[in-house]
Amino acid sequence: MTNEQVEQYINKIKETINEAQKELAEVKIVRENDPTDYSYLMQQLQQLNEDMGDYLANATPKQREDLLEAREYLHYTQEIMTRGI
Repeated sequence: MTNEQVEQYINKIKETINEAQKELAEVKIVRENDPTDYSYLMQQLQQLNEDMGDYLANATPKQREDLLEAREYLHYTQEIMTRGI
């Protein structure tokens, strides 16, 4: 696995987390009952979590460190999203 692949994956995690946090804030502010984007982002977070094992299995020690940090942030965001509504 190349550094570029790992960086792209971590960037995708960060982008998805940012979108999820924005959506959670919007849902809390607007209080609309349209969970479409929220549900989609929860699915995206879950898919990223499921993909993590493959990345970790093929990572160098430095990549593994970065991936574990991203996974921790991913789990934290999932927890907040689950409790947030």
